[in-house]
Amino acid sequence: MTVRSLIALLADLKVGLYQLNGGFDQLKGGLYRLEFLLQQKPPIVVNVEPQPAPTPPISYGGMLLSALGLVGLIVVTAFIVGGVIGAVIIWRKKRQEALEPPLDQTHQLRG
Repeated sequence: MTVRSLIALLADLKVGLYQLNGGFDQLKGGLYRLEFLLQQKPPIVVNVEPQPAPTPPISYGGMLLSALGLVGLIVVTAFIVGGVIGAVIIWRKKRQEALEPPLDQTHQLRG
């Protein structure tokens, strides 16, 4: 078979396929799809183990309790500091009055 006869045969085949199958482009597209399917590699499957939670789970009740615990600690500390400062102020005032004689004897409280 010569090259000319081979080209003529291919041309006749192309015309025949075009008439039978609705076009050479469909055949070419089908060959490309077949080639694509044959070239695909099997998927790589990786088993991922579940990771532990970064922080321990906490419920809404636990969160509210911890927030109230912090607020309660701040309130108790404020009462203690306020009581200490108040006691120091009263102690200094009484000490100052005890060391200085009153300016006017009529303003002294009688007991």
